[in-house]
Amino acid sequence: MKFNGSILIATFFNIIIFFFISIALYASNESGFNFLEILTEQSIIIIGLLLGGCTLAFILGKEEQSPIKERKTNNLDKEISKISHEMIFLTQPFKARLEHTVNNIKDVLGCEAICVGIYEQNQIQILHQESDIVDLFLEKSIKINNSKKSEKENFFESYEDLIVNFFYNKKQNSQDTIKLSHANQPQCFSAALNIESSLEPFGFLCITMPSQYKFNELTKNHISTLADSIAFAANMHFKKDALLQANMRYYQQYNEINEELNIYNHNKIEKTILLESKRCERYLTPLSLIFFSIDDLDNFSRIMPKNEFKSLQQDFVNLVKEYLRSTDIFAIYDKNVFAILALNTDYQGAHIVVRKISTIVKKHHFHKISKLTCSFGITSYSIKDNPTLFKTRALSALKKAKDDGGDRWETKILV
Repeated sequence: MKFNGSILIATFFNIIIFFFISIALYASNESGFNFLEILTEQSIIIIGLLLGGCTLAFILGKEEQSPIKERKTNNLDKEISKISHEMIFLTQPFKARLEHTVNNIKDVLGCEAICVGIYEQNQIQILHQESDIVDLFLEKSIKINNSKKSEKENFFESYEDLIVNFFYNKKQNSQDTIKLSHANQPQCFSAALNIESSLEPFGFLCITMPSQYKFNELTKNHISTLADSIAFAANMHFKKDALLQANMRYYQQYNEINEELNIYNHNKIEKTILLESKRCERYLTPLSLIFFSIDDLDNFSRIMPKNEFKSLQQDFVNLVKEYLRSTDIFAIYDKNVFAILALNTDYQGAHIVVRKISTIVKKHHFHKISKLTCSFGITSYSIKDNPTLFKTRALSALKKAKDDGGDRWETKILV
């Protein structure tokens, strides 16, 4: 156990005072003279103050012995183990767990700032960093004046350099000092985030302490343990996120139903157009495609609450479905573009379908909307056609109908 100057001085004066009092008492017993009788009230107070002051100095000196609270090793090990366990096994989202872990590390180790980052090709993605990390150190050491600006620049440059250096050299751990012009130069210890499947680290944990702090091997081991738990949790989080994204891409690619509107989606209409166009080419059966959209739907989406707008779309879809034939393929093609693939129907038959839909939509009273109108683009498949031209032509017809003011239909045929 190490003692600083305050403890030694306080102990020395306590020993001297007790020594003289003991000698005086011993001498009074030998000579028959009662030493206590000559002590006045003032003398007793002075001796008490000396003893009390020396004892207080001893206590304060012991408390100043370390910049962080002293903890017994076994208790600290338990707390580090608990933090690591919670980082991995808490049911909260990853970012919430990381924030919880960072706050616990600060409480247990007494550090002032923590930075966690992961490596992405040739750059670093910061997962956590105190926004006021500079002020945590500079406010305590220098006055707010013109020199603070340059000190901030020095701090950022030094702090950034040590992180970038740790990143490019793929270090496992590193102890560094943030270079500042004054005596208060924060100490940093960085530990790599590792996973078993990779030979190189994929991130880092950087702990920043006050200038007087000295990292010992026990603290370094604790920081490395915490880095391992963060690495494991981060790796599982990113794997889960990648899996969810892959599932979403797969779902979007192979799913054929728009679940919100309960009609076919873009994938289904694309596949059906390709299939039916081949059937049309082979058997020379008529095939028509109708693209249509609700006029001014973008304005409705801005002024209506989200749930009401969604309800409006659902009511519109349900209304159109009631008046379609069983052989018609009804789908949502884009955000505000619906499609009807009319099998065994030429453009004249498609006109009948469009007229029917336009009429019933205009007559229907939607919730909070007195009247809706639609614009339509119509085309039929030709012998000289192909699926791409077929779709492009119908979309072009729809655009012209909308550009001409809406509430109308446009027909384009390849001849």
